[in-house]
Amino acid sequence: MAKIPGDFSFDPPEGPYDADPVDQPWFLLADDAAPVDHTPLPRADRTVLINIRDWTAAQSELAGEMASVAMLFGALDQRLRSAPVGWRHRLALMEAAELSWWAGDRIGIDRLALWDAQRLAGVQDDSQALARMGWALRRLGGGADLQISSSGLAAFLGRHGPVEAANDNVEDLVDLLESAADLHPITQSAMAFHGWRMLGDGGPVTEIEAAVLAARLAARMGRGHAQGIGAVFLPIAISGFAAGGGGSVLDRLAAWLRGA
Repeated sequence: MAKIPGDFSFDPPEGPYDADPVDQPWFLLADDAAPVDHTPLPRADRTVLINIRDWTAAQSELAGEMASVAMLFGALDQRLRSAPVGWRHRLALMEAAELSWWAGDRIGIDRLALWDAQRLAGVQDDSQALARMGWALRRLGGGADLQISSSGLAAFLGRHGPVEAANDNVEDLVDLLESAADLHPITQSAMAFHGWRMLGDGGPVTEIEAAVLAARLAARMGRGHAQGIGAVFLPIAISGFAAGGGGSVLDRLAAWLRGA
């Protein structure tokens, strides 16, 4: 093509950093291109949160202590069977009040009893904390037998509705308890306590739920848990709640037995 006099337009030569106009920029992958991992990004932790073998070994190591706790629970169960109904309610009040101090709510037994009887609270009281401990008191005081199923645990924890009932955390807890069906109820309760603390939403609600759920699960070793008579929960917090510490599985189960 002939140059027109006075026309200074021209095609500049390609520079060393000019890209091929046909190719995509380097940061845009083609549709059929496989993604390439260019950097060593952190990977999710794939370790098992609860190892059943570790809890089985810890149970065997602490068989003597577990037998002592089971014997004491049997004596408590027999005592409450022949005692007035108010004794069991008083025991549940004591346990719930101690759990509130452990969870940071710090509600005394008299204040909790007043809330339970007449729903009365002073201006300095935290209504949400009282409601949490009222839930714990009702669950510790008796009620229907705790069923190890998605619907049973969802109902016990108060997770109603299509979204909450299908909570994956509850499903994971059910799978954990079903896999530990051959272990002693005390061991299962300790596993459930630490498991729900890891699976739950966190905060005082999860802490209270984990303790109450574990206390009711441990009572399944008794004779009257299905009928709601006798000792329907294993007291843990009354003697000073030291069962929530960390450490190895053996340390956790030993602390749980000491608390009981």
